[in-house]
Amino acid sequence: MFDLCLAVAALAAIGLGFWAWHESGAPHWQPVSVLGLLCIPLLTRYGITVSRDAEANVIGLTAAVLFASDFDAGSHIFPIWAVLVLASSVAFKGGLRYGVPRGTDDIVAGWALVSVAPHVDLGLRPFDRTFVALVTYMVVESMVFWVRRRMRGQGSPQQALDVRSTVFALFGLYFASAFIAALRRTYTVPGDTGSAEVAIMGLGLVVATLIGYSMSQSLIRGVAVLSEAAANLPWPAEDNDRLVVRFARSAIRSATADIVPRPGPPGSLSGPIDAVRFLVLRRMPGDRPYAGADRRLLEAVTAMASVSRTVDLREAGLRLRSVTDAMTGLWNYPMFVELAEQAVRERADREVVALLFLDLDKFKQLNEELGHFDADQVLCEIASRLQDAVPPTAAVARFAGDEFAVLLRGVDRGTLAGDVRALVESVTAPIAVAGRLITVHVSVGVGVSEEVDDSVEEVMRVAEEHMRGAKRAGRAAAASRDEKDLVATMLDEGATKVAFQPILDARTGVLWGCEALLRATDPELGDVSPLTLISSAARHQTLDELTAKIGVEAIDAMDLLARRMSTPLHLTVNLEFEQFRLDNPVFERLGRTLGERDVRLVLELSERSYGRWTRQHDLLAQRLKERGMGLAIDDFGAGYATFSLLEQWEWDLVKIDKSLIDAHDDRSRLLYTNVVRTLRDLELATVAEGVESPERLLLARGAEVSLLQGHLISEPVGMDELLDRVGPDGTGLAASLGS
Repeated sequence: MFDLCLAVAALAAIGLGFWAWHESGAPHWQPVSVLGLLCIPLLTRYGITVSRDAEANVIGLTAAVLFASDFDAGSHIFPIWAVLVLASSVAFKGGLRYGVPRGTDDIVAGWALVSVAPHVDLGLRPFDRTFVALVTYMVVESMVFWVRRRMRGQGSPQQALDVRSTVFALFGLYFASAFIAALRRTYTVPGDTGSAEVAIMGLGLVVATLIGYSMSQSLIRGVAVLSEAAANLPWPAEDNDRLVVRFARSAIRSATADIVPRPGPPGSLSGPIDAVRFLVLRRMPGDRPYAGADRRLLEAVTAMASVSRTVDLREAGLRLRSVTDAMTGLWNYPMFVELAEQAVRERADREVVALLFLDLDKFKQLNEELGHFDADQVLCEIASRLQDAVPPTAAVARFAGDEFAVLLRGVDRGTLAGDVRALVESVTAPIAVAGRLITVHVSVGVGVSEEVDDSVEEVMRVAEEHMRGAKRAGRAAAASRDEKDLVATMLDEGATKVAFQPILDARTGVLWGCEALLRATDPELGDVSPLTLISSAARHQTLDELTAKIGVEAIDAMDLLARRMSTPLHLTVNLEFEQFRLDNPVFERLGRTLGERDVRLVLELSERSYGRWTRQHDLLAQRLKERGMGLAIDDFGAGYATFSLLEQWEWDLVKIDKSLIDAHDDRSRLLYTNVVRTLRDLELATVAEGVESPERLLLARGAEVSLLQGHLISEPVGMDELLDRVGPDGTGLAASLGS
């Protein structure tokens, strides 16, 4: 509405100007007036920008042309001036949508100028009239700009005035106006050739100077920015994005600057900062378009960013290699000593620091047996396990060969021995390398620092002496087993056993059933990870046999529990998607074992290994349903086929992956709740896995899951212990739910 009123006022001013022509006749057309009017498109296009930032705050030099008219006469050149200003604004300032408001601003301010000028006469013509009239012009322009922003509900403009450019523009406007007024007074006789030459050359010089300064603004600013950017090369890699944006916006006036994966749309300015990202600059709609000089400046800034990133990353890589072990990525010996000294020097009051020295027993023999390449893989795996087993505040280093060191901060002397045992257990678990399972034993020495003035060197010497003592005491050499032989052994009676993790009804706390979990122990390797054994069995095509063995044992055990409780129970057994095929004999064997038992078998297909569901899978699922076996989705939310998998079958159960319940913020909790709600709306029973704390239990119950499973209820146990825990009515574990 404000712009409409302003446009009406501008048109009215133009109409009044032409009406004055009708009343008093057209103004006396002097060559200076004609030349000035012809310069209006140029002065509009190359007005001096006096803002640094988002909005193009421009001091329009077209106001100077009005002083080529005689304000004391009955008519003047204002109507033609206004029409040319409006046409130039539409052409150069954003078309009708943006050009018309900007043109009407100038017209209204120009009308105020020609209205005030005739009443100014302080005896200093043309300087007095020029000064007062231009002040009026600038005040009206500023008021219109301010009122428009208030009417639109906008705050302060996002710009910073360039003081230097503003002062120059104001001086240039005043000088140009006074000069044009002086030319008009001097050159009044068309036949005076000498005066005409002076007028033409003088006016041309003023216009050329103003246009030249406007065009050089970006170059002047760009040179200063490029000098600063070059002086700071190479930029730090972590600040590279921030700096390239800052330097680009300092060199090139823009409303926005974003780093995006593709070039910007037409009208924007884009430059690559690396192989996959671009810096895109945009100006406000209707603002002056980017010029070739702007593009060259952006290319220079982005080229600096690209080179800087490459150089800094190369230097960072060199610095990292100087403090880390090349093979394992752990800290090297000098860096570990520095970290240890820093920990001792900067520790809190009464904080205990422990240094662990670890040496792999008889690793040289293993190295000769496996070869250097596979032995290096063992060292890398041990390094990874050490890093995973220690807290974030700890530091792990490889000294040399098969020796490692660990720095522990904030140690509790009462639990230190247990922490060391847990660390050793993580290292000595079987490792799969080149078709073999290997167990490496380790000797450990511990040194403790409790005082600020303790010598790190002395503490490390104590730890090493203890490690040497443990090694002299004699430890078993590294054990190695062929995977195929191991799997064959595990399929023998007694080599594997089944652990049962209870699943409770979320509302009543009554036992709903259990999940059967594989446990295995080898005489040479010790406890073997279920994932390791399953992977080995899959590689040697014996996974179906292993699944059948575990399933049959679990069904027999669950039947005993169901008879004791006098109620049917459910048993869930994990199944890889590759096993879910029509010709798999495991389903026939499990079906025969179920017989008339009070056990409902549910096979869990992990979403992590989900493949393409076909018509054959539909047929198999229907056959299993007819034989009393159900299907469940395991690890829901952890894979890539989450929602498409839901549509494939009428699932008996959906087990939500425990990563979703491990919520640390409101967004994660909202995601978990919405996932459960969606499954409930689809009339699917849900199991909350990973219920390991009261907070997770509260979240699961708040989301209204159907069933609960996790260590808060019970860890996986043998059937004898489970019989004692659940009680004859199946409610023995309900207390863990607070009910």
